[in-house]
Amino acid sequence: MVQKFRYHILSSFWIKVIALFLMTLDHVAKFMYFNDISPQIADILEIFGRLGFPLFILLLVEGVRHTSNFGKYALRLGILAGVILIGQIVIHHAFMDIYAFYSPIIDLLLCAVILYLLKQNNRKSFWAILPIAYIILSFIVMSIENQQSIEIWWFPFYLRSGYNIFALLLSLGFFYSYPVAKWIFRNYNNGVSNLEGTPYERLLVNTLMCFTLLLTVVIIYLIGLIPGGDIYNIAHEAYSMCAVVFIFLYSGELGYNKKWFKYGAYAYFPLHIAIIFLIFLLI
Repeated sequence: MVQKFRYHILSSFWIKVIALFLMTLDHVAKFMYFNDISPQIADILEIFGRLGFPLFILLLVEGVRHTSNFGKYALRLGILAGVILIGQIVIHHAFMDIYAFYSPIIDLLLCAVILYLLKQNNRKSFWAILPIAYIILSFIVMSIENQQSIEIWWFPFYLRSGYNIFALLLSLGFFYSYPVAKWIFRNYNNGVSNLEGTPYERLLVNTLMCFTLLLTVVIIYLIGLIPGGDIYNIAHEAYSMCAVVFIFLYSGELGYNKKWFKYGAYAYFPLHIAIIFLIFLLI
């Protein structure tokens, strides 16, 4: 197990709890916007909510790196994505027009498959081009809609990866922070004994992840300068950079992971959406 400094106090358990809380704030904000309820408060909630997705990407990377059975891991994400998809279709067509309420689970599932395939370092890695192409297609479709103010019906919003390029760059950057850190220690230790497995390895990995997040936000900002390219609302998405605070404090340890919490975290996503939807439906 990789050692850590004392300030690396957040295990995967706490990262997940924080991410779930921030995600809830973000979804409450979206329903507040939709129902035109206290837009100023909704702005504040969404700003805090923006910090959640990078933490989910961090958890995804750790899951792909450490899972002993990727098939089961991907199946859980796939089932969750399917449940959310059904809910989106029902709410959108039966109750209210929630166009552009994208499911981040599609992003997580696609990125998980990409990382798993790249991890193989063989011919299987070539197939990563398929989910990458899907992500790029989602970005192109959303950019065209944003630029021309139209709705492309043949690729409905509930089938797209909403974070697309943002999620792809983050997942790749976080995933390769580990081998890059090892490469740096092996080639630029200035005569110091091997630092792998020391607290400095966790520190460097976290630092590289923080740099990845900051760089990705800059790239997304530059993409937003292209006509139709600001599909993320960079004015709010830029606040996701603040997630570097939690990432820097990450310990690399699993922490509490009883089955009730492990599977409860999956169930929480559709359940909290349903509860929020019902509350705002009754208001």
